[in-house]
Amino acid sequence: MNIWNALIPVISLASILVSLPAVAAKIPLSQDPSRVLYQIYIESFKDSQADGKGDLAGLVSKLDYLKNLGISGLLVMPVFESDDGMGYIPKDFYAVRSDYAGKGSPEERERVLARFIDEAHARGMQVYLDAPINHISLQSTWFKNSAGKVPGFENHFLWADHPLEGWRIPWEPSSTPKDVWHLNRERNAYFYALFGWGMPEFNHRNPAVVSLFDDFFEHYAALGVDGFRIDAAKHLIEGDTNTVSFVHDNIPLLKHYLEAVRTRFPQISFLLEVWSGYDEIEAFPLTSGDVEFDFPYMGSLRDSLKFNHPYGVRNTLQHFMRAQNTYLPGNRIVFAGNHDVPRLRTLSGNDAQKSELGLALTLTLPYVPMIYYGDEIFMEGDYIRYPKTPDKNLNEVCMPMLWTPELNAGFTSPTTQLGAEWNKRIEPDWQEINVQTQAANSHSYLNAIRRLIQARLSLNVTNGVRFFVERNDDSDPVLKTAMVFEDGSCTVGLYNFSTSRQNARTITYPGVCAAKASRTLVKTRAYQRNPETLDMDPYGYWVGVGQFTLRH
Repeated sequence: MNIWNALIPVISLASILVSLPAVAAKIPLSQDPSRVLYQIYIESFKDSQADGKGDLAGLVSKLDYLKNLGISGLLVMPVFESDDGMGYIPKDFYAVRSDYAGKGSPEERERVLARFIDEAHARGMQVYLDAPINHISLQSTWFKNSAGKVPGFENHFLWADHPLEGWRIPWEPSSTPKDVWHLNRERNAYFYALFGWGMPEFNHRNPAVVSLFDDFFEHYAALGVDGFRIDAAKHLIEGDTNTVSFVHDNIPLLKHYLEAVRTRFPQISFLLEVWSGYDEIEAFPLTSGDVEFDFPYMGSLRDSLKFNHPYGVRNTLQHFMRAQNTYLPGNRIVFAGNHDVPRLRTLSGNDAQKSELGLALTLTLPYVPMIYYGDEIFMEGDYIRYPKTPDKNLNEVCMPMLWTPELNAGFTSPTTQLGAEWNKRIEPDWQEINVQTQAANSHSYLNAIRRLIQARLSLNVTNGVRFFVERNDDSDPVLKTAMVFEDGSCTVGLYNFSTSRQNARTITYPGVCAAKASRTLVKTRAYQRNPETLDMDPYGYWVGVGQFTLRH
């Protein structure tokens, strides 16, 4: 069995042009930035059994909807048996949830998962599994064996005779060592669990643990999975204390995991969740994982929408431009929201135009865009994270997907009693905010997002794209970007973040792209004043194709 070898060569990334295929291409996501990702919480997506819980069969029944939307990559939140509804406290990494795949044997449930993967591939969609390998449930066999000092399992987790000084919850300065070190009476020792008492953390410095996860990645790659979202990627290995913001040993560890599975499955990608700044995020790609979720982009975009000014997101895009010789379009996933933050509609104060602008920018950049399920139809939902008191805990971002205007919104049978659990409540305006109603209206939010995705798919988005963002005046409420493609074509994008009309905005990016109003690719609330300028209403946007001009 291979174990961690820090001397494995650095992964090389090539620029490659890929159009939307009939079947999922067998290359890493990092080499194919043309893909559009969609994050799915299966339990809230589509119920095929009328039991009030979404399942894999329900997801398969909606794959054609996703294909027609233009989706070509599915990020599936954890599918393993778990202590929590969202799946981030796994009990057994080799047991697919019975409510997702039926009550059969583990082998039968795995075949249900494999069928879903095959059906997605047949529609040109890659599948990425969320892999919370940082920790496991207290009820797992692996942890129970370690607590009982079963030979070979003694050091699978972090154990100490007492809570270690200097350790605490890093983002809560008032916390103490006892908040992260928890007593196990059977072993009469303390185990480390940063994210809560019920989630003991693996000792990824232990070669036996590394071997466990080598087997895990290879097992699901053999099942057809195209890659893995590595949850809490910077927390797999801790330093002398857990308040060290970045432990570099995580890089060779993840590098080993990725290259080990790629020896048999070269198409595998690691999508790294490092919720931090660029000094930490950008230490990972190109070595220990080839794609990173760009959390600074999400944060700065949401701030720019909240404050009606692109200053923050403009700074982030400036960073993208400066770093593009090292970090290719395929190395970044840009997104406006996920399962850990309030939905875009809620952030935008129920303003559909503002929310649409956020997705418009995200979908017309050269980086890999991701849409959180339901955001394409303007679903709402608040989220309160790490509340001071349990009664303030709130998660409204995992509620059922809204498919039809009938009772239960087409998520399940109209006769099924859903109740009021956190992931079972139907949004109050489901009769207007649903796929069926919006699909029939050419001016709907859903069709606006579909047009944006189709516009993106019409472009030659490869790792050879060059990206530019104009910064003539930080006070300018209109963001201007440009892309130059390998075939010599180019685009200019204009995005009005303000609450006021912006007149006579030029559609040329000097020295990069001379766009033409007659070659509009996609627009909303933008009006041609003359061949070279536009007027833009609040939250309007325009993307047009032009001719590359030599940059001096």
